[in-house]
Formats: sequence, structure tokens, C-alpha cells
Amino acid sequence: MRAPLHFDAIVIGAGAAGMFCAALAGQRGRRVLLIEHYRIVGEKIRISGGGRCNFTNLDAGPANFLSGNPEFCRSALARFMPRDFIAIVERHGIRWHEKKLGQLFCDGSSNQIIAMLRAECERAGVTWWQPCPVDGVTRDGEDFAVATPKGSENCACPDSPSRNPAVPAPAMVSTTGVQSPASARTRGSRAQRHHTIDASTIAITVAMASHLPAALMSAHSPSNEE
Repeated sequence: MRAPLHFDAIVIGAGAAGMFCAALAGQRGRRVLLIEHYRIVGEKIRISGGGRCNFTNLDAGPANFLSGNPEFCRSALARFMPRDFIAIVERHGIRWHEKKLGQLFCDGSSNQIIAMLRAECERAGVTWWQPCPVDGVTRDGEDFAVATPKGSENCACPDSPSRNPAVPAPAMVSTTGVQSPASARTRGSRAQRHHTIDASTIAITVAMASHLPAALMSAHSPSNEE
């Protein structure tokens, strides 16, 4: 019998947001599982900035984001400034240059940013499941339960009647985003397709998921933002 799986947090989606979130959580001592359904990570990073990745903007501030809670934007951006990300880029020896309006790009390739984020995850001891689809996300008491085929392979109870036993964790972050442009589209995870997505716009939002009732996990509502 395999030892039970135990993670402090599960991150769904290994794009820029997912890898960065998983890396920071792991570096703060959390046991993190990062799940990506596609066999290649960072496709949107790869095509961004004409292949050189516009990785941050020196002039970005709260006024550049839409949110039902402007205070969150101010708090989040005050805690992690563009210069903080630049410090990580420079630590990995990535040369960069500034274009108009404070836009920063790699001198080389977007692949350097992908490699940097993967290295940060490895340094943090993040567990990767890839390629691995997500079949569903539910609440199980105080935990989130993420069902995947990989969960069946790693189940501590092989005789479980469930085909895809869920992996529990007290925290879960979904970074699957919205539907991609046709030029970068890949198949969305089932966890994403099980939700009704309202008309979307670029925004920065926060939802305190640990405080949401289980019923809210199956429906999207802008009013859920705190």
C-alpha cells in the first residue's frame, strides 16, 4: 500500500501564474502539487512579446487593473513590485531590455523565462503531474478534493471503488485562465469546462476560497470576489 498523498496546496495550470504561485508557496515551506493537462508548459509565455516575453512593466500600478476590490490591487502590487520580479530574472542570468512605456523584454528568448520558472519550482520542491487532466474539484470538509487519473495511480487505497480518487489539500489555486486566442488555444481542463464563464475582461481579482461555502465552488459569480 502506498503512503497517503498529502499536500498543503494544489495548483491547477502550469502557465506563468501557476508556476510562479507554486514556486513561491513551496519556497515558503508548503508542500505543493502542480497539475498541468498539456504536455508542454508555458505556451503563452513562449509566444508573448514576439517570442521574447514582455515579462513585466515598470509603470504598472493599481490603476492599470480592473477589480471589484481596488484595495486588493493596491495591496498585492505593493507586496510584489516589478523590481522584485526583475531581481529573480537577473539572478538567473537573463539579460533584458526596456522598450517604450516601461515594457521589459528578454534579450534572448521567452524560453528563458519558462526555464526560470521551472527552476524556481524545482528549487522549492514542487511536485509536478504532467500531462494530467483534472476531472473535477469538490469540497471535502475543510479540504479541496481534486480528482485526476494520476490520483488513481497514487491512491493509498487501491481497492477504492472510485476510478479517479481525489487528492485532498486545504488550499487550491486554479490558474487555467479563460479561453485562449486561436493562435495559442489548447484544450481546457475539465475543471475549467465545468464552470459557466461570464463575459470576461482583463482583471486582477481575489476570492478567499477558504471562506466560501461549498455551493459556490460549482458556479462562477463576480459577486464572489472579496
